Amino acid sequence: MLHPRRLASRCVVLSLALLVAGCATRPDFDLEKANIEMARAFGKTPEQVAVYSDGRGDVADEWIIEFRIDGFRPFMQAKFKGRKDRWELAEVRERPDGTQETPWQSVGTLIGMLKGENANKAQATEALLQDLAELIERRAAQTGGKFPSGDIGSLKRLLVGDGGLEEKDWHFDADAWGQPILYHAAPDGGSYVLVSQAADGALDISKSAYEANADSGLERYAGATSDINKDIVIASGTLVQRYAP
Repeated sequence: MLHPRRLASRCVVLSLALLVAGCATRPDFDLEKANIEMARAFGKTPEQVAVYSDGRGDVADEWIIEFRIDGFRPFMQAKFKGRKDRWELAEVRERPDGTQETPWQSVGTLIGMLKGENANKAQATEALLQDLAELIERRAAQTGGKFPSGDIGSLKRLLVGDGGLEEKDWHFDADAWGQPILYHAAPDGGSYVLVSQAADGALDISKSAYEANADSGLERYAGATSDINKDIVIASGTLVQRYAP
């Protein structure tokens, strides 16, 4: 598993070949400055950029950084080009998967693509949760209005087979980002919550807090939000938090 590196000021000694090529005035590569430039390009703070590795590219005047940024799920790479008097962020791309190459793009192009993908996944996840909520409501109608207890696993066991749903029609274990869906119903069966962790794969509040809210019947959440990292939440059949670009 990859772990982000601790950033520290350091110098990279340029080769004699670069000096001969007329680049003697270019400063040594500075990873902290590069971190700041990447964060600025993505509209983030340096603390929201996790650097995993860095090193010289295919040619002497390229430096490649592997990183991840809050709000964007995939690992990415940044290419810095050495100019006469500076290093500058030239292109970015999603990290190649195995031998499969991914094209280098401008920062703006990649951000637009990732935002578009996230928006589509948010829409698909919202529809997925609403479909599951409909199944839960239908089951409750058959059992005196009580919502089924348990987690997403026990809900599946209840709805598939005895609940009339075929195994092939169950696709509610994970959201469109591939993250597990949270389900919890109050002990009295009077309320429940369904949660997707959204683009960043992290819950806005703890699992226990969501469960406590459902147990007490609390269903006040953020409503429509432009933050793609905010959880998508259905409380007792009502979509109470969703992504709205």
